[in-house]
Amino acid sequence: MASIHHPALTLTFLANDLKPNHATVQAIKEHHIVRRSITFRQQLLSGLKSASNQVELLLEKTCPAIEDIIATEGDVKAVLADGEQTLFTGYLGTGYSWTITHSGTQALAATIEDNGTRLLGKAFITHGRHLFNCSASEAIGAICQKAGITVSPSCIALSALVTRCVDGSVTCGELLEQLAYELGHAYHFDALGQLCLYKIDCTATENLPTLDKDDL
Repeated sequence: MASIHHPALTLTFLANDLKPNHATVQAIKEHHIVRRSITFRQQLLSGLKSASNQVELLLEKTCPAIEDIIATEGDVKAVLADGEQTLFTGYLGTGYSWTITHSGTQALAATIEDNGTRLLGKAFITHGRHLFNCSASEAIGAICQKAGITVSPSCIALSALVTRCVDGSVTCGELLEQLAYELGHAYHFDALGQLCLYKIDCTATENLPTLDKDDL
């Protein structure tokens, strides 16, 4: 990730539990974000399965949004930008902690998790059974719609036929992960929080350069 020059964080509080006159949409400007504290932890795969991604950052103690961040019990959507460019879209994690910066000031350590971490935990159906007998792209679209996730317009289309029966014990995340894995793909959320698919091509390792212990 290149250097971030003008970071800004927009928070949308989705629960109706803020104090009176506290805005549901709050913008945190760069002077409240500790310089050089933003860390991206992103990977496409964990083994051969899709991995979750996150961003860690520090907020100055003087940031007025901290009171609402700590007090709310609902989801908080977060969009991190650098000027006009969106860098990451997701939800604030709940594992906040106080820390001391290199300059000796107190700051709140926060994490932004990708959309999948928060949204894919929903059950695809609450009871009964559902039969998929459609293209993979249609199945993935139905899963994302149920979870409240937008599929990126640039997401590759999968024409493979999916025939599968799903019961109420399966979450959207489990279903999407299994489906993507079986089709040889991984899913990933782009900077706007929209789902993309990538093909995993592990059919051969012939002629690939390798390093052994003598080279390392």
